Amino acid sequence: MNNITQETIELLKKAQQLRKDTNNVGFTTGAGLVAYSLEPQAKLLYPVLTPLRNILPRVGPVTGFTGTAEHWKTLTSINATQVFAGVQEGQRNQAVTYTEEDRIASYVGLGMEDFVSFEADYASLGFEDLKALAVLTNLQNLMVQEENVILNGNASFPLNQANKPKGVTASATGGSFPDGTTNYVYVCALTKRGFDIGASTATNGVSGGAQNPVPTAGVLTPTVARLNADNTTANYGGGVSQISAASDAFTTTGGGLSTVTLSVAPTEGAFGYAWFVGITSGASNANLVAISSLPTVTISGVATATYPASTTALGSDNSVNALEFDGLITNALKNSGYSKSLNGQTLTADGFGGVVEIDVALKYFWDNFRLTPTTMWCDSQTIRDIVKKVAAGTTNPAYRIDVANSAAGLGNLVAGNLVTTYLNKYSIDGASALAVKIHPNMPVGTIYFDMDRLPAGWGHAKVGTPRRIRTRREYYQIEWPLRTRNYEYGVYVDEMLQVYIGFGTGIITDIAQG
Repeated sequence: MNNITQETIELLKKAQQLRKDTNNVGFTTGAGLVAYSLEPQAKLLYPVLTPLRNILPRVGPVTGFTGTAEHWKTLTSINATQVFAGVQEGQRNQAVTYTEEDRIASYVGLGMEDFVSFEADYASLGFEDLKALAVLTNLQNLMVQEENVILNGNASFPLNQANKPKGVTASATGGSFPDGTTNYVYVCALTKRGFDIGASTATNGVSGGAQNPVPTAGVLTPTVARLNADNTTANYGGGVSQISAASDAFTTTGGGLSTVTLSVAPTEGAFGYAWFVGITSGASNANLVAISSLPTVTISGVATATYPASTTALGSDNSVNALEFDGLITNALKNSGYSKSLNGQTLTADGFGGVVEIDVALKYFWDNFRLTPTTMWCDSQTIRDIVKKVAAGTTNPAYRIDVANSAAGLGNLVAGNLVTTYLNKYSIDGASALAVKIHPNMPVGTIYFDMDRLPAGWGHAKVGTPRRIRTRREYYQIEWPLRTRNYEYGVYVDEMLQVYIGFGTGIITDIAQG
């Protein structure tokens, strides 16, 4: 019995030693046998910035009427010939002359599409409702696109043919251009949409940044043929004007030119320019070398990548887009609003805490229409430049700095300046304040003067607001019938921008950085 027990003990020792030798490492996280902690629902890390859409009044169609457009008549003057009121005893005065204009705005459908495959729907169970997410992002996409159309839509203001390039200034200190060649320059004017398409595919790291990006080949899209979700095709203009006539020829000598600076007379309604250079006459021989937001550009040589003008349908104007309505800027240009190009110059400080060009515009509104805008919308570059002109280099500053008068604020120092309000000197009520705001879709180097309420003296106008959105059908969603193993969704709106007082708005464009 004792022998059996001792034998058993020896066998147990051997078993323990074997376990120690073969299993000397326990389970660690490196083995991979761990739970996967995943927070439910995807984080939606993108902006949805629609400031104009958010503040514009929205109304439905006139009761009992829809049709394809809205019509209204306006009286813009009740004494067009300025008849004097004085009358002689027993006599009558001359009859006055009115100025009447007919206006029309057409309804336009806007919509965005998305789909969820059956497999994606299965796989997301317990994590995300992909069908609901598809509809939500469709709506957000639609609102973002709608905002851009509200500001920049151009359905009826053609850019036509761009002006002939001029003002060649050359530097002969390098060798970018082939020596002894004759060069010609052509230019196309671009709408905001046309500029965005070109600049979005431009290469980075070029001096001048967003003002002078240099594109790769093949970025302009004069005409768009979009394949839709229902296999139909939508055709519309890509925001590109007809190409200009050739510039005067210039010849590279003295070892070649390092740079050539060109300019062109601005095209009203353009927010960018595409520049072509060729070494022989004829636009068909010219290649795209630069896209700029200003009507001036500096180029260093003939393009190595071929993007000839002959392949881009630039022989006709394709600047308007029939699938959108005229936005606020286009309405200003069409309806006698203020329009001023600085032609690549910077804003000018007036020495009293103001900006010369802004004051000129505000004076125009008062002198011509007795109107006062309420907001200046700017791009990021221009709002920074306004701050620089107001806060720096003024001999007689006319701005105010508020200092907190509380224990909590003592000792706090806030760096930087921001102009949030601009004082308008031209108002029947005395000085009035314009809000200064940044807009995500504002063209580079642009100030837009908006008017969101009627000023004093206009209460009789029979319009409750200077502009509004009129809908024929408000936002709606459709889940389309199944035709594949995808759930297909669309979110749409049918609307117009109705601007009653376009002449109370305006733009300053082509503002250079500085």
